[in-house]
Amino acid sequence: MVILTFKNTWTGYDYESQIFKKLSKKQSLHFHFNKSYIKRIGRILDQKVIIKQIRNNKLEFIDRQSSRVTRWKYIIDNKEYIICYDTFRGQLITIFPYNNEPEYDNKYPYYWLLEDNQ
Repeated sequence: MVILTFKNTWTGYDYESQIFKKLSKKQSLHFHFNKSYIKRIGRILDQKVIIKQIRNNKLEFIDRQSSRVTRWKYIIDNKEYIICYDTFRGQLITIFPYNNEPEYDNKYPYYWLLEDNQ
């Protein structure tokens, strides 16, 4: 956020204007990854280290989600996570737990999960 001070030539009074700069897509992805990382893991990690590991193929490649996004397996404290990586921008997108079972929240009733109730 940038705060600019202008002087009104008619009245002679000063007033401040707040200009909110629009973030680029790369900056938005950077902030989104930090937010999701802190939410799911609970600590901060340097993104440059992970990006370097991805570029040097030191992480296990899972699949290519699209022409822009690839998914990589990342292990922290003996827990497996999936990291989505934007190949065009060279930026991490998000991180989520690596498990084959879908995560269900309390919004949906459990009887929809059973095969007999279809």
